[in-house]
Amino acid sequence: VGLRMLSLARRTWKLPELFMGLGLSAFALAQVSRLALSGLGDRLDPHLTLGVYVFMQVGYLLVQAGICFFTASAFGLRSRWRWALLVALVALCAISRTMMVQASAPRFLSGAPSQMTPFWEPLAVASFALAFAWMAAESLRYHGLLRRRLALGLADPVVSNRFFVWGAGAAATSLLVLLLLGLYLQGITLMDNSLAASALVTISGLAMAVVPWLTFAPPGAYLRFVEQRAERRGTGPA
Repeated sequence: VGLRMLSLARRTWKLPELFMGLGLSAFALAQVSRLALSGLGDRLDPHLTLGVYVFMQVGYLLVQAGICFFTASAFGLRSRWRWALLVALVALCAISRTMMVQASAPRFLSGAPSQMTPFWEPLAVASFALAFAWMAAESLRYHGLLRRRLALGLADPVVSNRFFVWGAGAAATSLLVLLLLGLYLQGITLMDNSLAASALVTISGLAMAVVPWLTFAPPGAYLRFVEQRAERRGTGPA
């Protein structure tokens, strides 16, 4: 879906598609890096392990930046408060992940087991959850506006559904990330091969895979289902 969004952005030259395509593609690369560290971290050269860890943190930074820029560009790039929130969240992510790398580098190079950075890692996770919560709030608010218009036959049920699916998926992801934060505060990180942490990441990953698919590249059967449901409710476009 990320590559498809980038292809669409290349044709349309629109910012939301570009930022979301970059964010989704970066998320895939970051997850692959995390899996590599979890499964092969103790078998790799320490310098290579550190390089993969840095690559993973850069990937998550690009994910959060893509989410924030997408939200601001899709719902009001001229809004000053959106710009302020965007800058704050991206800066918070960049600072916290940079400090995570700085704190973890000596352990990786010495071959010592990875440990949670007491302050910066929870801060990075919290900023990630806030980015998704912002996107969820914007999407669900706009879905509410479209739903009222839909009742008058002035909106497209497919478009309205896309905002709902996207907002609900972002809200669920934010909640799952906050649950991960709870595990972090108990000293459990993604690098510990924890069953609970792995399960939450898997659920979050599935949500981030299915939701963009239904939002940006929905199959024909799903579109027909949405349109037929709107017709049964008498809320289809006039």
